Amino acid sequence: MTRIAVSHHTDLGQAKPRLEMGMPRLTHEQMLAILREGGVPESDARRWVEREARLAHDLLGGVG
Repeated sequence: MTRIAVSHHTDLGQAKPRLEMGMPRLTHEQMLAILREGGVPESDARRWVEREARLAHDLLGGVG
């Protein structure tokens, strides 16, 4: 995903577009599949995915 952000200016004072990368969100199932393919044990993979979900929830909720 790509988006254009206007954040810096040229010498003439005009805004110059800058490309930014937006990271797509993976589903929990996709994260588990990637970890499994990488050889991570199922219990560790599930624990890591659950931890990521808690961290994302805390971040979006303003906690921490």
